[in-house]
Amino acid sequence: MKKECEFFDDKLLEYAFGELDAEPELKKKIEQHTGICTDCWHKVDEYKKASAAAAEAMNVEFSQDAWELQRKEIIKRVTYRPDVPANIRKFFVNLLTTRKLATGFALMMVLAAGAGAGIKYHNYSKQLQAERTMITKVDMLENIGIIERLDFYKKLSEKKALM
Repeated sequence: MKKECEFFDDKLLEYAFGELDAEPELKKKIEQHTGICTDCWHKVDEYKKASAAAAEAMNVEFSQDAWELQRKEIIKRVTYRPDVPANIRKFFVNLLTTRKLATGFALMMVLAAGAGAGIKYHNYSKQLQAERTMITKVDMLENIGIIERLDFYKKLSEKKALM
């Protein structure tokens, strides 16, 4: 590749596809360069041939019936409005099958049993907490009783010492 071609190399593809209309000065320079440089001219020519081949390969002919079918499907999708009451009825009809009802009932029984066990555990933990509080209060009362007896004995010993 020639030194002056390096500047144009990345712009040749845009030129070949006609994307340089907004830059007329650059377009004119490329036209002048491709007029004297055969390598760059061949690149532009190959780009144009590849573009034409791709366009030809993508050109697909459909029958009028296929286009009409496609058009109807697009209109159907755009104008589709769901029938909400029918969908709700369908949901409940599907929900009320025997197997689903049995499964739902079994699930409710399991949940009820679990909730009952949870409530029992909660009540039992409250009862345990109340008993622990009572035990600590009894321990404190016993300690108070011991302290009162000690005070009583101390006073007795002081009276005996005074006598």
